[in-house]
Amino acid sequence: MLSKCNLLEFLEIAYYRMVTRIRMLHSLDRLKHLVVDICPKLQEIELNCSPTTLKYAGAVIPLMSVSTSRLTNISIVFLTYQSSLSYIATGFPNTSPRLETLTLLCYEHEKTIVPEGPFKFTYLRNLRLELVFRDEYEIRKTDVLDYAYLLKIAPFMETLELPMWMVGRPRPYCKEDGELRIGLPHKHAHLKSVRISGFFWPERPGGASTSHPSQFHRAREDGDHPKARNK
Repeated sequence: MLSKCNLLEFLEIAYYRMVTRIRMLHSLDRLKHLVVDICPKLQEIELNCSPTTLKYAGAVIPLMSVSTSRLTNISIVFLTYQSSLSYIATGFPNTSPRLETLTLLCYEHEKTIVPEGPFKFTYLRNLRLELVFRDEYEIRKTDVLDYAYLLKIAPFMETLELPMWMVGRPRPYCKEDGELRIGLPHKHAHLKSVRISGFFWPERPGGASTSHPSQFHRAREDGDHPKARNK
């Protein structure tokens, strides 16, 4: 069907429960905006185009494109566990050299060591990274100080938003969590705005978590979210 849409500029596929793959076999040079929202059986996206804006919400799946030369804006909501640092540094955003704005929501449950590499997001100016932490058995496996790594790989970043949700009961930092770290002094001459916030997201009896007031609440209410399925 898409092979006959040579003038297509905007494509949205949302809440389609039958689709398992999105494959564009023919080039769609005019496509500028692609939105894929909550397709629970989707397993793969393969693009034969280079949109300027890509928005995706769903499980972690392979996302491939023949070209990302025009891609400047990426917004992704992962509804399954995925390390944000690993995905930014080695996943699809890493293949977008002209990326200017990145919005990413991830569920974190373990510490990730990202190997140092030469790649830099030299065009990235705006980053919003929303994180939900859930440490099993109340053992802290994540460390928010690791996200200072983003300032290294995006040296020209101008705005940084880092809202964080901690699932479970509030627990103060203790000696078993390890030594407190202090990063080396580093000047961020281009950084103009930084917003960091943290909230505890209480659990209901039985381990199910209450809904949290994020902009993605609609997706979670539909039952396609892993937390919603546990209720």
